[in-house]
Amino acid sequence: MAAPQPVSWEQVQSILDRQPTQQVPFAQYVVHIGAVQGGVINLAAPGQQAANRLHPLPQPPRVLPRRISGFVDREEEQRTLGQALARRQVVDLHGPDGLGKTALISRAMHSQLPGAFPDGMVYLSARHETRQDLLQALVKHFFAADDSLHVTDNDARRLMADKRALIAVDDVNHLEEGEAEDLTQIVPNCALLIAGREQQVWSGEDVPLGGLPREQAVALFERRWGPLGDRERPLAEAICRALGDAPLAIIKTASTARSRRVPLEQVWQEVQPPAAQPDPLGQAVSMMGRHLSAEERRLLGGLVAPGAATVGVGALPAITGLTPAQVNQALPSLQAMGLVQAHSPRYSVDEGLRPYIRRYGVDEGMRQRAADYYRQQAGRLRGEGKDPDEENVINALRHYYRRQQWPQVIEIARAIEPYLV
Repeated sequence: MAAPQPVSWEQVQSILDRQPTQQVPFAQYVVHIGAVQGGVINLAAPGQQAANRLHPLPQPPRVLPRRISGFVDREEEQRTLGQALARRQVVDLHGPDGLGKTALISRAMHSQLPGAFPDGMVYLSARHETRQDLLQALVKHFFAADDSLHVTDNDARRLMADKRALIAVDDVNHLEEGEAEDLTQIVPNCALLIAGREQQVWSGEDVPLGGLPREQAVALFERRWGPLGDRERPLAEAICRALGDAPLAIIKTASTARSRRVPLEQVWQEVQPPAAQPDPLGQAVSMMGRHLSAEERRLLGGLVAPGAATVGVGALPAITGLTPAQVNQALPSLQAMGLVQAHSPRYSVDEGLRPYIRRYGVDEGMRQRAADYYRQQAGRLRGEGKDPDEENVINALRHYYRRQQWPQVIEIARAIEPYLV
């Protein structure tokens, strides 16, 4: 094998000036640029590029969303999904937040018979990922690779061309226009189930999602609130009607009413839709806010203000201004109401509620405290793969950028440079 040709510093400098990511094409090689501090550059010949450095995993992946307890109805949608997926078609499931799209995906994936998809099943969410992040994650569920390997579109197409798997991509409304459609070309022999607010793919099975049938909506309310008497049932029906029979709004409203002992007559009054435009989740959040303490409301805001899916419990006092004792006292009650999920030692807010809490429960002071906290944490990002606070730190950088606070922007950029490289 011939020795690689020497690379001059002028050629390397021209590459560095282009501000590359992880791999830069150069002559007949791919240049892998490591941490800037070391100035180490490794050359990989074409035969060592991404598609050739990946090896199939020994077992087909089975990465499914968690099972949703208490799933109700959706029999027609389940039947449509099941038939289309069996034919390995593209299915576009769409509708407003809170209607149970993720629950329906979970049901469809957990209902598949063993062997229906010999190459496995994978669930992904685009809520906090770019299209390129999704491709990286998708390929690495099927192939072994180190975290520094960059997978191109062509790599993904070659690697996934013969796979007969079920791929579900949730929250595709967070992708750019046309990117969900692009995914259909990456996995041509897979059953692809995508879900988002609006229709994204025009070549597959279109499955719009609306509210539950009224009887099922009331059954869901009763499951969360408790047995309904003859006097209470008409009130529960009226509450479900006001909430557009939207599952998430019903669940959160009923749980709040039960835990805070709110009479159903009062609940009905508090969830009435605005005259202009009904907004079931907004109505539910407004009702819940009336029955939370000031500390609980601040804690919900603190979990949303940084921007990432989860926040470490240690960050919450600095972001919210609450004491650690107040944080530890409020978290269990919010968990009991189903508003907060624990991923010890991190916590998250139900994704469907995040936009409303961000709108009504996060003020400028809280945004500033979140940015200040994660600016100080920027140099501490660690670990193999993606650090859970990476997005929080990037959002802090965006916060300062939008306000043209350049010293803070430079401070964060320098602190995270080794981690990102």
